[in-house]
Amino acid sequence: MHYTDIKAEIPDERGAENVTIRWLITKKDGARNFAMRLFELQKGGCSPWHQHDWEHEVFVLEGRGKLVTERGEEELKQGD
Repeated sequence: MHYTDIKAEIPDERGAENVTIRWLITKKDGARNFAMRLFELQKGGCSPWHQHDWEHEVFVLEGRGKLVTERGEEELKQGD
């Protein structure tokens, strides 16, 4: 299955702007402790600050952005 076959959804998080999410791997796929999601942000888009009790990784396929963590801000670019 190609990732574009999975519906791009608008997140229901308050503060999310100009962003869609595709749930690539979930519990429905048998992944009990893991989820893979593809976020597509348009210019000026953001996912609001939030925290999890689990690990959270970010990989940038294309473009540039900023990641904000408890350690501060980090500029991101393609391949980061």
